[in-house]
Amino acid sequence: MVISNSLTCLAYLGITIICFVYFSPDEIGEYNDPVISILKSIEFQFIERVEVLFIAFYLFIFSCIWIPSMHIVSRCSASLLGKGKDNIHLAAWCIVIQISFFIYRPSFMAAGQINNSLNLIGFVMEFVLPAAILLYVVIFKKWKGGKRT
Repeated sequence: MVISNSLTCLAYLGITIICFVYFSPDEIGEYNDPVISILKSIEFQFIERVEVLFIAFYLFIFSCIWIPSMHIVSRCSASLLGKGKDNIHLAAWCIVIQISFFIYRPSFMAAGQINNSLNLIGFVMEFVLPAAILLYVVIFKKWKGGKRT
């Protein structure tokens, strides 16, 4: 674990140093993905566009994150509503997400604000809400006089 985290840290550090050498510190804030912008300047004789390979790899990693999340969302919405199969809910969620991407295209700063908001919501859903529910259950059992299990 230490070795893998150290290698990841070195890779991130190398990418950061390369980006700061290629772009000035004032200019780097203007790019959404400075690493992809750097990859556009790399040329090989046997591959015309190198960044396409990295974008494909990036999309693969991105899909490995979102596919299980969408499956969980569709299962949970199907069980909460008690209607239909998971596949129908998954298709509905995908359509809603696609329509929302076509309607709302945030700027770079708006995307950063949305990311910060989603991080806060994720923190609340992952840590604060379960602790609050546990506290509620403990207080309710003490108040009702029931045994804790």
